[in-house]
Amino acid sequence: MSSNSIKLGPWGGNAGSAWSYNPSGSVITGVFVRFSAGRLISIYFKSTNVSSGTSTYSDKFGGYDSNTADYTEVLVDWPEEYFTSISGTAVTSNGLDTVQSLTFHTTKGTRAPNGNTNGTPFSIPMEGAQIVGFFGRAGEYVDAIGINVVPKSNV
Repeated sequence: MSSNSIKLGPWGGNAGSAWSYNPSGSVITGVFVRFSAGRLISIYFKSTNVSSGTSTYSDKFGGYDSNTADYTEVLVDWPEEYFTSISGTAVTSNGLDTVQSLTFHTTKGTRAPNGNTNGTPFSIPMEGAQIVGFFGRAGEYVDAIGINVVPKSNV
């Protein structure tokens, strides 16, 4: 994570274990999510090394990816496009607060929404910033999500 980054969030609940993904020397160029039963089940990331152009994938954060889960991938056309912000909804069901929907904002527009959007909304409109990392909490579901951003001139 860049020393100049700003931590925003997390949104969602407090269950599960803390996780973070902050690729050093790389740009996040993809996000892969699975939704089921009105909740975000899992998330993982693709990053591209700025110097070599090679891609790597993060660990998966969240629960079991069943065959009934809806799978979505959001890829950006870096360096012309990059992730700038997220928005979504969180829901409380059976006493558990989780992320219900997730929308990705890039320099070229909005991607999705993914999941059900009838929960409590969250968003942080950002201009001139780039997402350099994600963090949150996860167990059986992705319970919470937040972002680390930097001004674009610092990337």
